[in-house]
Amino acid sequence: MKDILEVKKLLRGNRGPAAIAVGLLFLAMVTAAVSAASDITDMPDTLKVDPLNGAWKSRVLPHQRLLVSFRDQDWNIRTFVGSKEDDNGNLTVSQTIGPERTRSSSEFSAGDSNNYVFASSVTEGVVPDKTVTLSEAFYGVSTFEGVPQNVLVTSYLVRHDGGTNCIWLDMWADGKDLGLYQLPSEYVPSYHFTFNADGSWKYAPALDQNTAHDIVASDWNGDGYSDYVLTYVKDTDKTLVKMLLIDGKSLYERMKNNTGEVIITHVNGNDDVSSILVTGSSVTGGLSEVKPANSIRMTKGDFDGDGRDEIALYYTLIHGNGANESRANQLEIYRVNYSDEKGYVGRCIYNTQNMADGSSFLQHNSVGIAAGDINNDGVDELVYIHTDSASISNKGANVYMSICTLNGDTLVRHVDRGSLGMQTFAIHGGEWTSVPPIEVKIADLDGDGFGELVWATGAADDGNQLKLWVHDWELSGAGAAITDTGKKYEYNAVNGGWWLNQYYKHHTLATGMFKYPSNGGLARHQIALGHMGGNTANDGTAHMDVAILSWSKESNIINEGSFSYNGVMMDGNMGASVAAVDLYGESLVLGSPSVFSVEDNIELMMVTQAPPKHWDKVSAKGSELAVYADENGDVTLDAYAVFDTDDYYTGMESSKSYGSTSTTTTVSEGSFGIEGSYALEKREKLKDKILNNHDNDDDPILDAGMSYTMQKVHNTTGNYSSQLTYSFSYRANRDDQLYYKANNYNLCRYPILLPESKRYSVTSDDAGETVSFQNYVQFVVPTTSSSTFTPTPGRSVSWYEPLHDNYNLFTYPKWLRDIKGYPQGTEAKRDVYEYDPWADINGKEFVSGTSNVIGNLDASAYTLTANNSEGDETYDSLRQTVAPHIYFHPVFGRNDRMHVNIDLTPDYTWGTDSTTTSDISKMLSVTMGWPGAANYTMYTNDWSAQDMQFKTDISYFTQDDGALCVGYAVPSLRRANSKIWGTPSPYSTHPDPGLLLPFRWGNDIKNSGTGNIESMVYYLVENDDRYSSKQMRGITFNKNDDRVIAATGSYEGLSTKLLEIGEEYNVALRVINYSFVDILDSAVTVKFYFQPWIDGGKNYPSADPAGDGYEEYGSQKTSLLGRTAETDNNNNWSDVKFTFTAPKTPGLGWLHAVVEYDREELSKDNNHGWVLIGAYDPAVFKGGAADHAEASRQLSAAALPATAERPDIRIKEVKLYEITRDAKGNISYTETPLDEKARGKKLRVDATVEFTGGKIFVNGKERQISYLPVMRCALFAGKRKGLNSILGASELPLLKQGESYTFSFVYDPKLCDYDNGVAVRAFSPYLFASEQRDPRSQYKVLWNSIEHDGGSGGCGVGLGALALLALLPLVWRKKR
Repeated sequence: MKDILEVKKLLRGNRGPAAIAVGLLFLAMVTAAVSAASDITDMPDTLKVDPLNGAWKSRVLPHQRLLVSFRDQDWNIRTFVGSKEDDNGNLTVSQTIGPERTRSSSEFSAGDSNNYVFASSVTEGVVPDKTVTLSEAFYGVSTFEGVPQNVLVTSYLVRHDGGTNCIWLDMWADGKDLGLYQLPSEYVPSYHFTFNADGSWKYAPALDQNTAHDIVASDWNGDGYSDYVLTYVKDTDKTLVKMLLIDGKSLYERMKNNTGEVIITHVNGNDDVSSILVTGSSVTGGLSEVKPANSIRMTKGDFDGDGRDEIALYYTLIHGNGANESRANQLEIYRVNYSDEKGYVGRCIYNTQNMADGSSFLQHNSVGIAAGDINNDGVDELVYIHTDSASISNKGANVYMSICTLNGDTLVRHVDRGSLGMQTFAIHGGEWTSVPPIEVKIADLDGDGFGELVWATGAADDGNQLKLWVHDWELSGAGAAITDTGKKYEYNAVNGGWWLNQYYKHHTLATGMFKYPSNGGLARHQIALGHMGGNTANDGTAHMDVAILSWSKESNIINEGSFSYNGVMMDGNMGASVAAVDLYGESLVLGSPSVFSVEDNIELMMVTQAPPKHWDKVSAKGSELAVYADENGDVTLDAYAVFDTDDYYTGMESSKSYGSTSTTTTVSEGSFGIEGSYALEKREKLKDKILNNHDNDDDPILDAGMSYTMQKVHNTTGNYSSQLTYSFSYRANRDDQLYYKANNYNLCRYPILLPESKRYSVTSDDAGETVSFQNYVQFVVPTTSSSTFTPTPGRSVSWYEPLHDNYNLFTYPKWLRDIKGYPQGTEAKRDVYEYDPWADINGKEFVSGTSNVIGNLDASAYTLTANNSEGDETYDSLRQTVAPHIYFHPVFGRNDRMHVNIDLTPDYTWGTDSTTTSDISKMLSVTMGWPGAANYTMYTNDWSAQDMQFKTDISYFTQDDGALCVGYAVPSLRRANSKIWGTPSPYSTHPDPGLLLPFRWGNDIKNSGTGNIESMVYYLVENDDRYSSKQMRGITFNKNDDRVIAATGSYEGLSTKLLEIGEEYNVALRVINYSFVDILDSAVTVKFYFQPWIDGGKNYPSADPAGDGYEEYGSQKTSLLGRTAETDNNNNWSDVKFTFTAPKTPGLGWLHAVVEYDREELSKDNNHGWVLIGAYDPAVFKGGAADHAEASRQLSAAALPATAERPDIRIKEVKLYEITRDAKGNISYTETPLDEKARGKKLRVDATVEFTGGKIFVNGKERQISYLPVMRCALFAGKRKGLNSILGASELPLLKQGESYTFSFVYDPKLCDYDNGVAVRAFSPYLFASEQRDPRSQYKVLWNSIEHDGGSGGCGVGLGALALLALLPLVWRKKR
């Protein structure tokens, strides 16, 4: 894994600004797919269940300590922890933090001037050997083994003058010494080497006078253990630079158990092909004038973007040249492959030719090398710096920088020996003195996601000044070209009182995350800098200075903390080293994900309300309209409800042409969540308290970890997205138009294992007892994508429950703010519920218009255009949440590996995530078309357009969940002289209390052929369907669990009316006064009755529940004011509240409401309504967190019941009826064959669904189910990728085994692309495809899609798409 933090600050999914949740769209008449890199459905199965792609196997985000190591005056090696950050973000840098560990010189047999450690290097590695046990199981898993922990690995090169030099490795983890290991005797590092100086072989300067030894770590064989590569010089018959690879797992086991063989191999081959340091040709002036450089550096990085690290070696080659001629530096890049058969195999893919990578000349010339992602494209740049003296007489050295990457095996140079415009010092002192190395690192120092380069070396005339430079490229965007050496920032340590040792100019550099940001700052690395200072006592000792520095463009270098440690080091050619290492499990580490599949998640993308209209039949008694009454004394009041044209509509436009937009579906950005078993029915309230406590500061480590995991998921899944472009020309005229899709998702939850302090979130319950919840990181992975969107009439979707009736203006709100779904804003939500999880996720109103008069004689088009002062780009990336906020539905996730079910319905961690963004920058206009009242058929000649006129307000906004909406308010109805809205009207004579019954009238216009008032030319007829005519809207059920929910939240009501057996619910029912006359003194009584369903019999809602003897559940009295103008803050309705206890046994039943008013009223036809409700036992289906531990103990049970014993959803029969209409508007239904010709006909589709009971396996228990809650049936359309755009949908709260139910839909070819495939599918969130006997039986293809891109022309495409949709969850689970 790449050890460099790739952080780009992204918005958290549940903490974004107002715009984060607004968004997706559209739509539908003409649909064209636009190919992305790869469709979301093409994502590999491994990523669908692990979008982090195994990154959790290493730490997600480092939190490190400063480690300092040095050789003391007794030749011992001492190492201590030099930094600590407390819980408040305060960083302490000191040599007294502890612990300190000493490696005695006797352990190396090296404690005198002839035997000693002459070089060392440090790196941080990973060993997956930790076991974490959670306090309670996380979805069935309580013990996580193989959790990664970090180790400090130090290499030592030991000199034995007169003996055999050797190499040692040291390992330290979790504050403990793991061991010391000496490499076999065949690996002999040279202390110095010979070269051909003026024709004879002589010793070059000793290798400890510069840096000629490095160690790096990476997992080259993919076993989770870091492997290590170190460099050393071998001087026998040839002088070579050797790169030795040590297998990490075998090394760790040897350290831990003191047994076993350590696997070791040379990366750069045997001595015949190894990196040659010295050639045989003579160096003119060698030693007398030209002392050769001996700087040898190594790094590792992913230079080609394949996810594996390459190794780069850069050193000063020694070969014959004249006294004033430079010698070529050598760059070599190696790729390491691994196989069980061959083990580790290194292959050189680049080596320098013809001085292509710089040169050196004198002893004080050095090289430095580093790797890191400078331009944030996921590929590491290789940066190498070298110095080159111009001549013997001018010993100052110019500095050059090169930057490159790999394209396959080809080196790509982005910057070739760019001059840095400076000179380092000339050597000071004798041949035995140290040369300051060039230390180079790349890390994101300012948190912008782009790596900066930091390097340090000795400078000034005598070389005693330690200078540090930061290079920042200020790139415009990820992947931008790197063409120069960047902008340079300088820091001189002398300004802090630091001077390098006069003779031993050693310093060291590291980068790490020693300190986390506070107050929402950016995650960034810091710089650790250390050096050997002067010897003021002249007693053979030296002091060290160590500091942690931070950098930003604004403030340059800031000292975050420093110390001096005096008189502790041995004065000599081995300096101190600094490193960034997590020794104590303080980094963020995640466990393996628990994956839950969500099937058929219904998402609303758009609501376009039809323009308001009015149709009512009331008593004319006592009013001036009695002359128009029929034989029953009733008069029909109409306000533009029966236009014989479709030109009274609501539409979307862009630049006077109908709109288009594009949507992109990807993996979600991620969010944090918590899970625990405490009091299952109460836990959501406690979770809200933790996750949505707006007074709490964000946690730096969790925020930075979220940013990192987001970026990691983006890197692994970013090439897989579904991008669609939609144009549409549909108008909402007689019914609201909706745009739905049903998607499948994988919900991947990674538990936070480390640091232990971040493992749990803690709060207190109502009794003051401490309650903890397991923290996790979550990503939502779409596994299906829409190929098309088609409009769905609002009356054909049972869960769409707006609070208006399209045919009654008294039901519309007076103010736009009262439209259902209108964004209320953060403070309004918090005022209702302090911990509202939707408080920070708010929709946006784009534009609104007021006081638009409906009823002008001339045709017109009222257009609103959103003027965005901030620029259209504000609207480019609006987002849609995966769970609906206003019209909400039960959602369940299932983990078939652990057999755990979770109820996601109230889980806002899931619900507020977003996977789809939309570009609606062109969708900023809305038009209400008006055909002109002159074209409208009036009652009589004395009945004018002005009698019907009314005003509307219109708003174009997004709901909090991202659905785009166009909605209406009716601010003022009363007009003094209007026959309908004024003094003559029955509405001004008597009150009319009633219920919200939007299906009372049919939606088809009929033509009587006559023109008198008793028999209008165009008219609506009352709906005579016994099931739907009195179906109520405006009723909500909230479980009485003391949880207060904001009125705008998704707990506004259960759309499915599915209740838990025996539980008590708070019920609210809207009762409306359909008049201008007040009803005072609580004169209206509302009574409630429950009518049980008769199993196996004919079931119809009773027309008279009291007379039929059904139990009265209670009654409430209320007053109802008449409709007033918008200047009055009162409404003409009241939400009557009562308590209802659900039946104690599972089943169905009708809940009736009856309005009683013992005085004169305009109509009694709206006084009685009903809703069908279901009662079920949640213990049978839901997987509560309390069951998870038990489930984990029972996983050895059978994975699933035998196929023949499983339950099944089956579409028993589908019948098609062609819908035709005669000249008078009479509708007829003629059964028609199911064939290809049906695609072009308007049809009623009747689908009969049957449920067969069986056994399911939930949370470790096998259960027999005899009924199924929430049986849904939908008419789907789509193309090859999947039929998941909803044309019509309905649901039954519960279906018992052996029973069947017929769902009816209308298919209108004018609303659906002719080429779309169409199918009927039955499904339930409570029963997954993998749990069913035959998932194929739950759908029926009516006709296949017609493909025009080389497809099969429609043959078999629809069936294949649906089969894929139904069966893929089975395939994925098997693979998991």
